[in-house]
Amino acid sequence: METTDTLEITRSYNLPAGSPVTPYTSINASGKDLDELIYSLGKGGISIKTEDSEEKVTYFIIGERRESMVPLLTAFKDCGDLRIKVMSYILRGDNLEGGRITLTLEDCCKRESNAPPGTRGGTVKVTTGIVANIECEGENSIQVIQSIKELLKSFYVP
Repeated sequence: METTDTLEITRSYNLPAGSPVTPYTSINASGKDLDELIYSLGKGGISIKTEDSEEKVTYFIIGERRESMVPLLTAFKDCGDLRIKVMSYILRGDNLEGGRITLTLEDCCKRESNAPPGTRGGTVKVTTGIVANIECEGENSIQVIQSIKELLKSFYVP
């Protein structure tokens, strides 16, 4: 049986239009290393296979923004002006019961203007944080997903 669920670790703010926004939390947050997350998941019975996992990155070439999916183990060294940024992680692995798990983590940043069309100013509702999509196969997939949700909350909630 395959079960899918989504976890949003987000916070919404109402700000004046044009205000800078500091993300509530991020997959790239300082002090939150991906290796630590993988270790925490392992302690919770979720074995992530890094050689089977991927990350989506954005980079700039000749002033043009591009996106690519690359293996998680790809090391970017001395990339100069490419300005590489990880946009999402796709982590794959197994739980203790032998069921397959796919965990997709990506940053969330939504802006909704409250101003009438054609006007400037007003307020903007900004939602920032992390969205996790969890797919799990196996007999106890619902319990495994709940366990993953709790691990992610304890790891990413500031």
